[in-house]
Amino acid sequence: MDVNLGSRRTWKVPRANLVGPGAAAEFVGVAFAGKGQHQDVGAEMVHLAPRTHSRIVNHGIVQKGGRATLRSGIRVAAGATEVTSSVTWSSLMLDAESRAQTSPSIEVDEADAEIVQEGTVRKVGEEMLFYMSSRGVPADEATRMVVLGIASEATRRIPVEYAVEVDRLLELELEGGIG
Repeated sequence: MDVNLGSRRTWKVPRANLVGPGAAAEFVGVAFAGKGQHQDVGAEMVHLAPRTHSRIVNHGIVQKGGRATLRSGIRVAAGATEVTSSVTWSSLMLDAESRAQTSPSIEVDEADAEIVQEGTVRKVGEEMLFYMSSRGVPADEATRMVVLGIASEATRRIPVEYAVEVDRLLELELEGGIG
């Protein structure tokens, strides 16, 4: 589990080497970039043994001209049979000045490996804000709810006292209070 926010430039791509038969690894990350920030984050999974499994879930949230680069690397070595791996990424752009990009890399040397990758880039659109406002939710609160909902995939995996702190830091980022 990895949450990145607050620094001007972050570059972090941890790597897991799956060396034992049946080994498994998972990475779940959230990166928030605001004005003057570039979050360049992700994970690499290297399958070196049979029947290994990996999962990468990476979310980028950008506002006020911030940039996010979401990276994923999957490598399946020769002899690593019956491997499964999934990569899911999503980027949420809170304004038109922000930028989000992905940089996937997949290298497979075994024919029976099953690698799945999916991703989305979306904006907090007028339609969603109109829908929420018609139910009495102000636009800034609707945006906060969407951001915290995305982050919950990561924060629900940690003790509640840390999750509360991460949520509060994200709220401060949305308000422009950090960075």
